[in-house]
Amino acid sequence: MQASINKVLVVCATVLAVATGTASAKDSLVVTVTNAAGNPVIVNNGQVPGTIQLLYTVNAPTFATGYFASFDVEWVINQGSPATTYGTGLTFELKQDQQGGYVDLVSSPDTFLMTTAGQHGKSTVTVYISTDKGGNLPPTADGTDLVGNLKLDAGNEVGSATSIQVHIRLVHPTECLKVYDFITDQDFTLGILSTTNLNVPSRGANAGKVTSSQPGQFAANVLIANVCANDQSFDLGIQLDGSFTTSGNPASAVKAYTANGEFDTSDFNTLMTGTGTTFPNLCLQNVTVPAGASFLATVHSKVKDSWPQSSLPVDKSFDFSATLYDTVNASCSGPLETLASPNPTSTTLPFTINGI
Repeated sequence: MQASINKVLVVCATVLAVATGTASAKDSLVVTVTNAAGNPVIVNNGQVPGTIQLLYTVNAPTFATGYFASFDVEWVINQGSPATTYGTGLTFELKQDQQGGYVDLVSSPDTFLMTTAGQHGKSTVTVYISTDKGGNLPPTADGTDLVGNLKLDAGNEVGSATSIQVHIRLVHPTECLKVYDFITDQDFTLGILSTTNLNVPSRGANAGKVTSSQPGQFAANVLIANVCANDQSFDLGIQLDGSFTTSGNPASAVKAYTANGEFDTSDFNTLMTGTGTTFPNLCLQNVTVPAGASFLATVHSKVKDSWPQSSLPVDKSFDFSATLYDTVNASCSGPLETLASPNPTSTTLPFTINGI
């Protein structure tokens, strides 16, 4: 019985010795991610052991393949007790785990020779989005999470973080460019027009032709409010009805104004300050609207001179529209701007004919 009690006391003493820190600890490798491009959220950075996570978000309808981002992996060896014996050197490698997915991680350099405690180094990791082994593009469903794992292997003699994990999540963009299309008189004194009158003589030299309208001059307006988190750039194409043309000097028929704040059709006229910026045609290239600002383009226009009544729209309504294009400086062509709503946008202006 006494022998059993002595054995229990020996076991308890051993456990107590371990708990009070008398056990040895090898050198450890502390890894930190720095200089991360693309503004990822970084989780568990610099903690050992564990997995460092970089959480990226892509606000787009699809992933774009090719270069995506980069970051630095900085490491330092902390000395343990007793210290690790390095001999001629121990290898530390950064290698991607499970290659062949949609995320490729390329480390430069990808191998180091560890020789002593206190040693440090840095490797730059470049992140690419690619097709899978079968050549398939990444999925496009909202919320898709692409994952790449970078294994950090310092061998058995030095403790290290287990891996760096890169997450790239696809978030379909919300439509944060609010677009309004409306018609006013050129001087903005009558408000938004809901109809117009055309004078068409029934006899004389101008019989059957439009000689005037009420009002005589119009403004075709496109208002864009940017409530996105970032500045937005696009090409803006404005289309007049086929019975209309620009009025005045063609080189200055289009004017644009920008002001801070979110404006709509109820307060658009307060946005117009200063002389505005002129555009030479109805394709406004490389328009940039800062985040939290609004942009108004106005086209001075009129019904075409001596326009035949027979050429007027048969539904007795003029049609105007505008389109935002994603690619800037592309002469208003290519894919539409997905952040804009509605896009294209349109408005109508009904008319009546006064025979004189």
